[in-house]
Amino acid sequence: MADEGSHFELLGVHDVRFGEGERWATARLDGTYRCDAATFGADPSPARAKTCEVILLPQASTMARLAWQASADALVVGYRVYHGARPGSYLQPLGSGLGAGLRTTFAVVGLATGRRHYFAVTAVDSAGSESSYSNEASKKGP
Repeated sequence: MADEGSHFELLGVHDVRFGEGERWATARLDGTYRCDAATFGADPSPARAKTCEVILLPQASTMARLAWQASADALVVGYRVYHGARPGSYLQPLGSGLGAGLRTTFAVVGLATGRRHYFAVTAVDSAGSESSYSNEASKKGP
């Protein structure tokens, strides 16, 4: 765990969350990063002290690899991935999806086995505006 504003270093790729209480932004990170809104693309709880925490995966989990077409909009500076257990209902509120940067592929890990999971992607522009959700994809884990 790292306090807001501090640097942290990860060995390997991990999902990390930034926030406090019930409000979090998440990103897939590796290497050295700063625990702040710039790294996560959102401040989930303005004017409150926040921390960064590595999200540990449950023992029985599966992964979904996603890929999508890049936006033709020159102002797009990144994408966010959303997932949940029901169609159109995602664990992350709009604006707090998993940060994919400018990559057009992403692996969502730590999904429960034996359940169907639903996924959507949004594009974020240089002004911080986020598109509506993409078409939804789903996957049932083994």
